[in-house]
Amino acid sequence: MEIEDRKQLEQRIAELERQLKNERQKQQWALEGEDSGLWEYDIKAKRLTQSSKLEGKWKDANLVVENYREQMKEWNLIHPEDEQVFEAYCDSMDRGDPHIMYEMRILRDNGRFGWIRQEGNTICDEKGVPVKVIGKVLDVTGEKRDNKRLEREVTRDMLTGLYNYDVARKMIEKKLQDPAKEAGALFLMDLDDFAEQNAAYGKVFGDSVLEMAANIVYTSFKAKDIVGRIDGDEFLVYASGICNRKDIEKLLNKLMIRLSRFAKEREGNRCSISIGVAVSPEDGRSYEKLYHSADLALYRAKKEGKGKYCFFDREEDYDTSLGETSRKLAHKKKDQALAGQDYLNINKDLFDFAFKCINTEENFYHAIEKIFEEVCLYFGMDRSILLERDKGSATLS
Repeated sequence: MEIEDRKQLEQRIAELERQLKNERQKQQWALEGEDSGLWEYDIKAKRLTQSSKLEGKWKDANLVVENYREQMKEWNLIHPEDEQVFEAYCDSMDRGDPHIMYEMRILRDNGRFGWIRQEGNTICDEKGVPVKVIGKVLDVTGEKRDNKRLEREVTRDMLTGLYNYDVARKMIEKKLQDPAKEAGALFLMDLDDFAEQNAAYGKVFGDSVLEMAANIVYTSFKAKDIVGRIDGDEFLVYASGICNRKDIEKLLNKLMIRLSRFAKEREGNRCSISIGVAVSPEDGRSYEKLYHSADLALYRAKKEGKGKYCFFDREEDYDTSLGETSRKLAHKKKDQALAGQDYLNINKDLFDFAFKCINTEENFYHAIEKIFEEVCLYFGMDRSILLERDKGSATLS
């Protein structure tokens, strides 16, 4: 056999081996699942040939797309938010990247966008130059939907659909830490006498009240604002770009009117809300400080008769170091402790509170009074007595 014929034979064998490899790759992907379509992209010609489609009129016939990148854009098949992903996907094929995988939304025959995953492997000629990409397209809409549902379960309160407290707190902290952040306001809200109504009318009634109240709160603010559920009947909202007192009052007055209308629809059952407001950065630059300021304002709103809102006032003596939500949390911990669930934390919580009072209160006797008040809150006592001993004598106080 002549050298030239031998060379041509070797080239032909190499070409057949490449074709066999391509067919094996196609068969392997075809067997992996019915929710996939197969395609081949000619790098030099910029042509994509799809041998089977996921669904629609080209399901059982070849679809040939000349000048693939430009044609897909001309047909407006790519979701506007995924156009950059599509460009990166096309660049990856044109470069001949060894392995390709991109996810994007594409317009289907039914006029709706669905999620697809494009996976491909590049085939090179005998000189190692990329010549084509063989790949498959998978419908991952269901997978994306499941992921979104799982993400919602992790980040959202299951009853109201609002952010849960941990997620809302992290989002607000991120806002406050942003050097370019704009001023904003933190609102702490508490439904008045909800526990009594829940006990009187039952959990189904109580859950419906919480759902409707959460919806009213959520729709009273802008989409960019952070709305979350703290626990039980407590909510928090951080609104960016609003710090003017009159604007805040106007917003909260509308919210309370909507709640009162809802109460009338519930056959006169009372449904009001108390709100504490703190403005950043005046009332606090950190989340902890801003929350504490709003919590003290909420405590004052409750103390002054409920069904109202109060702004934090730096000049006011709140006669307490605990805000309203902090007090409710203390009550909850006390109930858990007395039920045998949290005995080990009682002394630590009381000790931390006492230590804080003694270190922050200028008048020692005022600090002692606050500590005893908190002891009564924890253990549900109406009164506490301090017995002072001095050289054999005793004094009650």
